[in-house]
Amino acid sequence: MGAVSRGDARHERAIFVLLDGAGAKRLEGLVEKGELPNVARAFPHLGRAVTVFPSVTTVAYAPFVTGRFPGRNGIPGLRWFDRREYARSRLSLHRFRDYCGPGSYLVDRDLEPSAPTLYELVKPSMNVFGSVSRGAGPFRNALFFTRAAYAWRLRRTGDWRPIDARGELELVRAVARGHRFIFYAFLSVDGESHRFGPDDPRVIDAFRRFDATLGTLLATLEARGERDRTLLLLSADHGHSAVDRHLDLEGFFEKRGLRTLYFPRLVGANGRCDAAVMVGGNAMAHVYLPGPSGWATPPDETAIFRAHPTLVEDLLAEDAVHVVAWRGEDGRVHARGREGEVAIRLEDGAVLHRVVRGADPFGYANLSARASLAAHLGETLSGDYPDAPLQLAQLFSSVRTGDLVISARPGHDLRDRFEDPEHRSTHGSLHREHMVVPLLSSHPLDPGPARTVDVFPTVLSLLGEQPPDAIDGRALA
Repeated sequence: MGAVSRGDARHERAIFVLLDGAGAKRLEGLVEKGELPNVARAFPHLGRAVTVFPSVTTVAYAPFVTGRFPGRNGIPGLRWFDRREYARSRLSLHRFRDYCGPGSYLVDRDLEPSAPTLYELVKPSMNVFGSVSRGAGPFRNALFFTRAAYAWRLRRTGDWRPIDARGELELVRAVARGHRFIFYAFLSVDGESHRFGPDDPRVIDAFRRFDATLGTLLATLEARGERDRTLLLLSADHGHSAVDRHLDLEGFFEKRGLRTLYFPRLVGANGRCDAAVMVGGNAMAHVYLPGPSGWATPPDETAIFRAHPTLVEDLLAEDAVHVVAWRGEDGRVHARGREGEVAIRLEDGAVLHRVVRGADPFGYANLSARASLAAHLGETLSGDYPDAPLQLAQLFSSVRTGDLVISARPGHDLRDRFEDPEHRSTHGSLHREHMVVPLLSSHPLDPGPARTVDVFPTVLSLLGEQPPDAIDGRALA
């Protein structure tokens, strides 16, 4: 980790605002219509970034405060299965995880220990509703002690406004207490989108409530004479797209005669299981299969196709499934769609990409066989699946990633029986509606293509701190 150099600081404090579920196109449209005047006032520099895969809450929160992709953060999904723990003990508390429930308290424990967070690097810091808080401590982590009560009330009433109001209160308190870095997440745009659809008037009302909170923040900073000395950044973990068709992916595996472990039915938790299916978002999923000698070691691609010779093709025959990916030989990741198959590899800071059958399932006709991470993003940014090869490859660097990873088609998701209430909007896939998010700033940023992992080094640089080594992002200022 580099030394602190406060003399180079261009701001005394930074406030990062995460507008959960706000895709770039939708937010920009509301700003252009004048619906969000405080957003326009707070952020004179409007841009876009590509989020990470899976494009789901918690997983896509962590890169903002670590500068690392999910595969290197050790948090590969909203739900995941750890075959090593399952093989060691079927009673282990860490054999699988669901961050939608009590597992949310274990995010900091699951985060890769070698990944320092902004809370650890910038003191004092405050986390207001962020999923990751390692380094902030329980008393600088809003709702740490009352999260369950708010979740119960939301479940009973469906009303996000008490949570919005509490978040605004905690944000203003953090400013008043002089925290040098504040992470603030506004949650109700995502919640209302899932329940009613991304263009429902109640979602637009949630955007307006956020804009009002932002107005309160600006007024607080101005009253304290701190606005010009405060860096403001806004981004999102993912966008949303309407969904009206749900595949029962867990049922798909059960119908094949496999004893399947999944949430909430933890069949095999204390006994044998033949597969584990972990859906998140709900437009992506991890699928785990035992190896030839059981759960202790993962199956290679030969073992998968020997044990389940038609599985990938049967999955692709489902209307909901766009791409199925798996680990291949020599560190390559294979991604197959109905159109064809590609092999992808990360090597020495470059993305290697090769079509091995048919056409590229992501629709890229002339993608470079080898490109730097920055060049790869530029080449893929305008397509329907920006950064998809890189994002798949990074995910498979985690031992907690599934043996198969599935990304859904637009209009579909991968969970049916257990959606309560039924989702009218979804996210999590590699499609641009889920992957392209806003990146707004009060400070001029590099106009080139950006990823959400770039926020971490950008905040540190503008605060006069030296970003640590071994991160995936780059400073944009």
